[in-house]
Amino acid sequence: IKSRLDFQLLDRIAAEFPQCYVALVGDVWRSEAQHISALQTRPNVLLLPRCSYEELPMIIDEFDIALIPHVRSQLVASMDPMKLYDYLACSKPVISTVHTPLRAPSGFLFVARDGKEFCSHIRTCLGQSITAESVRRLTTFLADHTWINRSETMLNKIRKVTSLEL
Repeated sequence: IKSRLDFQLLDRIAAEFPQCYVALVGDVWRSEAQHISALQTRPNVLLLPRCSYEELPMIIDEFDIALIPHVRSQLVASMDPMKLYDYLACSKPVISTVHTPLRAPSGFLFVARDGKEFCSHIRTCLGQSITAESVRRLTTFLADHTWINRSETMLNKIRKVTSLEL
């Protein structure tokens, strides 16, 4: 849990949705301990320890919605967070402050410009149900975004630019 998290936004979410748990998973960087301590004063904020990559799907499966509440910065603007793919692979709707080049099927990826819009997206996601058809569309979509497909695309672009055989 690092400084790129928007702790004010997390506090707002915990306050506006007292009926929901806000679970944070992972080690807390020492520099962020004060922010985490403040968040933990809210009864619906849970701090869970780091888990292995193998355990991650079981934890994500317990989520209703997956959140990527990052502060806006140049670093964050350049990110394409891996956790987005982990969340989508578990068929969870994702609300993020990060603009990503990924264009997931409708109902699975919401990008918020500010706290008000983030909370509005939470309300939308809590009110929607994930259908078998929407999961099928997501699964088909994700099949095109495997590491093998992504690396093959990059190699093809490199071949085109350099005319090399890799």
